[in-house]
Amino acid sequence: MARIQKHIYLAFKIEGQKLKGENTNPSLHRFYHMLNNFKIQKGDMKIVVTDKDPAVIEQVDSTWVKGSIHLNMEILNFPAPENMICGLDHSTEALILNELLKLKIDEGKYTRHVKIEVLEVTFTQSQKRYPHVWPSNEIPVVGF
Repeated sequence: MARIQKHIYLAFKIEGQKLKGENTNPSLHRFYHMLNNFKIQKGDMKIVVTDKDPAVIEQVDSTWVKGSIHLNMEILNFPAPENMICGLDHSTEALILNELLKLKIDEGKYTRHVKIEVLEVTFTQSQKRYPHVWPSNEIPVVGF
């Protein structure tokens, strides 16, 4: 059984009245708590969030705030040999993305109503270990 780490970019929106573009909203803290406790169990395989970067929050207006966050996930007991370097199969990737898209908070009434909804979830490469674009002076040379 293999252990795989994945990096995920998650974009979300916050709707409500008199919102501020900062991380002090109690509903936003509950959303972060949901992300911290995110787990999927499928047979022996377990998928958990191991770490997250601070969210980037941007005020659009007083009723709408958008944000994004980078998550580190770990897939434990993935059905593959331990010494084999592999990616996830499409069904496991789809399972993770669909479960993250379901996360939402809808609470309060009238002027205190707050709604947090996930807009987009994508797998990303870690910029520290697996850069998308190689700097021109570090282009790998392949020889025969």
